[in-house]
Amino acid sequence: MQYLILFLSIINLLLGLIILIHSKHEKENVTFLGFAFFSSLWTFNNFYLRLYPSIVTIRASYGLGIIVATFGLVWGYIFLRKSLPLFIKAVIIPLSVIFFIITLFSSSIIHELYSVQIFGYSGQVGNLFYLYSLYFAFIVL
Repeated sequence: MQYLILFLSIINLLLGLIILIHSKHEKENVTFLGFAFFSSLWTFNNFYLRLYPSIVTIRASYGLGIIVATFGLVWGYIFLRKSLPLFIKAVIIPLSVIFFIITLFSSSIIHELYSVQIFGYSGQVGNLFYLYSLYFAFIVL
């Protein structure tokens, strides 16, 4: 299972690079590369979590999850409408950066990690976990 995750991470990054090489100056391709890069980093982080479970790795996974969702939203708007709404620039992107920093450097989202299983992990969530989850769902939907 973990090697499938690693393989998909590499394929995702290569896909972004191939698209960027074919057409460097288009916003859609640059934003897709950002999406593919952070998706690959997130996927590789999940692979690493399976091998070396730690609280730092699980927090990085949750932090990167917000960045991936935000880049997916940005890429989608650039691809479909060729521009970003002011709401995304002024609210979504700054909030995503704040959640990323909080997730990485505090126990407010993920407090403790007990173990990693095949389809998840067991641990204790922090005070802001449900706010994080609602925000994540808002971005994805």
